[in-house]
Order: sequence, then C-alpha cells, then structure tokens
Amino acid sequence: MKPPKKIRDFETVPVDKWMAGTITAIEHDPAHMFGGGPTANVNEAIRITFSIDGLRFPHRTGWMTFSYGPGATLLERYLKSLVDGARADMDFDIEDLRSMRVETLWRPTPRGKQDVAAIRPLGEKLRAGRAA
Repeated sequence: MKPPKKIRDFETVPVDKWMAGTITAIEHDPAHMFGGGPTANVNEAIRITFSIDGLRFPHRTGWMTFSYGPGATLLERYLKSLVDGARADMDFDIEDLRSMRVETLWRPTPRGKQDVAAIRPLGEKLRAGRAA
C-alpha cells in the first residue's frame, strides 16, 4: 500500500509591493505548540487568513501567541496598524477584523516561506474599546 499523494497548491505573494485584500478568517488554536524539543511551549494562538486580490489561494500569517500584551507580535504588527487607539491589554474582539479590507506588504522568510512585513487598512481603522 502507498500513501496518497498530497496536492500542495502554493503560490507566492509578490514581495516589496503593497497588495490589497480582505481578512477572511481568524484561526484559533487553544493549545498551539511553538518550537520543538526542550524549548517547546504550548500557548493559545491565532493566525490571520487573507484573500489577496488577484491571487487564487488564501494566504496566512504565522501562528502568534493570542495576547494583547506589551510587545506581543499580534499587538505590535497587526492591531496597532488596524485598530484606532490600540494599546496593551485593550478591550477588543479579534473577530472584528474579519471582512476588513487591508493592504499587506509581504517578505520572504529564512525558511523559504513568506510573512507579512506590514499591514494597513484600506479605509478607516477599527475602534478599540477601553482597557479590560
């Protein structure tokens, strides 16, 4: 018996060029394993899925710890760019980003993949609530 062949549909996003698209999903993993071996740790995590205009397949960020804490990638790279008044430990439902029109700037990663280097809204930023 042979294992089934996996179909690996993949397309790259042009790098160093702002690409318009829509946030289509916020994926949630309550127990995501970051790293491996003795340095592995398990945390609640999310990643953002985009539909990029002119591209066929969905594109995703890497998994990020689901935290609005100071210095968190989610806060610093994404929320401060998309949410008016974004700050550490704010009261904000991450699902509010779904269907938001954005522009993304992608970069290659050392492992041969791609990651979002920068993001900005197409239109107004969302509004954050008060601190939790």
